Amino acid sequence: MSDLIARQNRERGERILEATRELLAERGYDRVTVRELAERCGVSVPTLYNRFGGKDELIARAVEARFAHVLTSNGEDEEAAGYARLMALVGRIADGVVELADYHRALLRAFTQVRETGAIHESLAHGLAGAIGEQLGEMRGRRQLADWVSIDVLAAQVATACIAATMTWSSGAVSDAGLRAFMEHSVGLLLAASSRGATQRALLERVQAAQEIVAAEFPTRANTSADARTA
Repeated sequence: MSDLIARQNRERGERILEATRELLAERGYDRVTVRELAERCGVSVPTLYNRFGGKDELIARAVEARFAHVLTSNGEDEEAAGYARLMALVGRIADGVVELADYHRALLRAFTQVRETGAIHESLAHGLAGAIGEQLGEMRGRRQLADWVSIDVLAAQVATACIAATMTWSSGAVSDAGLRAFMEHSVGLLLAASSRGATQRALLERVQAAQEIVAAEFPTRANTSADARTA
């Protein structure tokens, strides 16, 4: 009986979080009130406060749960191995965000307005770093990674690069079509600096290909740099 109650409570909590995300995507952070959240979630205002602590806490939990799912969706790629599997994971993260672009962008914009987000950022980064660390361990086993590299440190850096790229995309500085290249460029540079031999050369080729797309996203900056070099 206790298992049934626990499952029902968990499912109810998930429905509340999903309803919160939907309302945020529709109206934005500033226009959403606690009363509206309660009505959309089908619960009383006191229930929301008792369970989540208030508007900001509920929004933070709702956004965290969604992006924890997106950022750690590391479905298996049977054909990829080592660095290729890690880059495939990075690509899936970018594709997962863009798949529902307007929805995810609205959630991220709301998230930036919540007062206390440090713990949420840390939680997301930790979960993603764990998934990345597994792939780095495979790279180490295949001798694709330099011996001096700390897997924990590199995993944290790669996770940070993925999250930063996603936040840059949400601001509109990177297009939906460019997010994957933007993320692969950042991650590829980190991996290339930490890899060896044929793996390093393959990663640099991928970085150069991604760079062409990234450069097209910032034509004004690229032209300014070119003008400065020829001046």
